[in-house]
Amino acid sequence: MKEGRGVLTSAGEIEVRTKDGNTGKVEADAIIIATGSRPAQIPRFPLTARTSLSSTEALELNEIPKSLLIVGAGVIGCEFACLYRNWALM
Repeated sequence: MKEGRGVLTSAGEIEVRTKDGNTGKVEADAIIIATGSRPAQIPRFPLTARTSLSSTEALELNEIPKSLLIVGAGVIGCEFACLYRNWALM
C-alpha cells in the first residue's frame, strides 16, 4: 500500500486512504502509533555538530565515540544508553 492517511477501525485494523483517493485495509496483531518528534533545543546548551549531537544525529554515527554523555533520562535517553551499551559490547 502507498502512503496515505489512516483511521483505526478496530484494535487490529486500519483503513487507509491514499493520496490518489484509493482506500484499503491493513490488518495486524499489533499497531504502533508513532507520531514523530523533534529533539528539544535548549537555548543555553546549543547543539553544535562538533561537540554535541541530537538523537537524530546520534542514529547516523558509524562508530561510538570514545567518551559519551547522554543528557536526558526520558525514554529516548534510556533507549540510547541501552543501544550504545549493547553496541559497545559487540
